[in-house]
Amino acid sequence: MKIFSPSRIGGLVGSLAILGLLSVLASCTDESLAPLEPEVPASEGPMELGAQLENPYRLATMQQAYDALVARGEAPKAAALEPTHYYVRFLPASVAELDSLSRDTTLELFDHPLDYAIAKRGDWYHDPSIPGDRPTWQYTAVPVDFTFPKVEVEMLDELYLEGPAAERQTPRVWRALETEALRITDQLPADGGHQRTEGWRPWGRVRVHEYLTDRYTYTQRFAGVRPVKYCRVRVRNWFKWSTAYTSPETGNFMMPDEFNGPVSYELQFYTAAGSFKVTTDLGVLAQHNGPTDSRSAWDVTLYWGNMKAWNRATVMNAIYEYRQQASRNGIRLPRLATIKLFVRLEEGRSNAFGVIRHITLLPFSDVQLF
Repeated sequence: MKIFSPSRIGGLVGSLAILGLLSVLASCTDESLAPLEPEVPASEGPMELGAQLENPYRLATMQQAYDALVARGEAPKAAALEPTHYYVRFLPASVAELDSLSRDTTLELFDHPLDYAIAKRGDWYHDPSIPGDRPTWQYTAVPVDFTFPKVEVEMLDELYLEGPAAERQTPRVWRALETEALRITDQLPADGGHQRTEGWRPWGRVRVHEYLTDRYTYTQRFAGVRPVKYCRVRVRNWFKWSTAYTSPETGNFMMPDEFNGPVSYELQFYTAAGSFKVTTDLGVLAQHNGPTDSRSAWDVTLYWGNMKAWNRATVMNAIYEYRQQASRNGIRLPRLATIKLFVRLEEGRSNAFGVIRHITLLPFSDVQLF
């Protein structure tokens, strides 16, 4: 497929135009393409929360658990535990404030509370008390010495978490402490599967169905299953999380950190290389949630039935190919800000998705590429 060079309107805008054009051409489709599966997975759509869970990592609960270990002779007597982290939530006033929070690499932000059961898995959650055109509350845990930015914040709980601040606990004592806290709060699985003799590193594979469109007849043909290239995967167990990127060659990923219990998987359409992200129509990072409370690998293939996820994964692969072409052809990548791409599917015959690139260059000047 031939790609024509854009007009030279400046290094930054020229590079962005190439990105927008490449993303459009690499995301070819047609409205007549039928889903490969009869139903769109339930994970596409809003998340529904269940009941609030009793937090096993609350400082008071961890102190109760530690005292129980001491009474049984499983831990040495020690001074009272001190909080290592705070469970907090931020309320950005705008997408710009959310972007500012996201640039802090020490923060992992979640759009839903971390101490609630998930009644229905979905790709996003928006607090019903927050207007739909504003970012929702963002939940996370931060160290007690964290310097808070000038964004509205609410502290929800004091926590005692594994890490440097809890270094006086040996691995054996920490595992026993965590297990006891889970037992006290009735969060320990009935099968005892939360704790393993050894930790495990969550891993898996993310792939996507690829189609080719004839530019003259607008007909499609299935071109095979391809890896989703260099896309961020995040896993979480309560207040512990880890991230990894999919391999461009295989789509495989493996977390660098070990977990003692089950995790929830989440695919985030973001790549740190060049800071590219695919967003929702609000400008917020798009994601696709995988299994929850999982003790095994996550192997997922995104097909046409996964409408939004398939679109976004295809654009992620276009971003990767753009970066490869830019490197081979000496095209300088933009470095001023994170590049946001919003994927929009429109009705009517077309050989491309509408892809919007939106970045504020000046307070009064926006660039949009279609």
